[in-house]
Amino acid sequence: MLTILEKYGDIFMDALRHRHIQAGQKASGKTLEDGFSFTNTETVLKIYGPDFVETLEDGRRSGGFPPTDAIYQWSIDKGFNFEKEYQRRGFAFVVARKIAEQGSYLFRKGVTFNGTPNPISEVFNEEALKEMTKQIEQSFIDEAKIDIHKIFEEWEYKQ
Repeated sequence: MLTILEKYGDIFMDALRHRHIQAGQKASGKTLEDGFSFTNTETVLKIYGPDFVETLEDGRRSGGFPPTDAIYQWSIDKGFNFEKEYQRRGFAFVVARKIAEQGSYLFRKGVTFNGTPNPISEVFNEEALKEMTKQIEQSFIDEAKIDIHKIFEEWEYKQ
């Protein structure tokens, strides 16, 4: 069973990273490098996201001024070109003000700039979870068959 959970942990990590890029949310790449991870035991698969995973999924609601330094760096990571430094700083301020007043684009529209809804939760769709459950159930059945077979082999030796 551990191997199935490891397999699905890897599948979900790959899917989350792919979806993050597909949604147009990749900027610096830090979320891809450090943002998503998983741990597993024999019966539990835990998937972790960055502290701001809710913002990746739903956007940022209005209220409070977001950090302009983060928006400034985002504009660099995204490759936005400005002739002068003050233009980039002004851009960061204007974007921060709009987010403070109205929320981010994802929050307002329900999709990313390229039209991707549910950038995170879509990875855990019903079909993927059903397939994982099916494989886990089959693993239990296979292990039970092996155990029963061993019991019968031992019983025959004792007869």
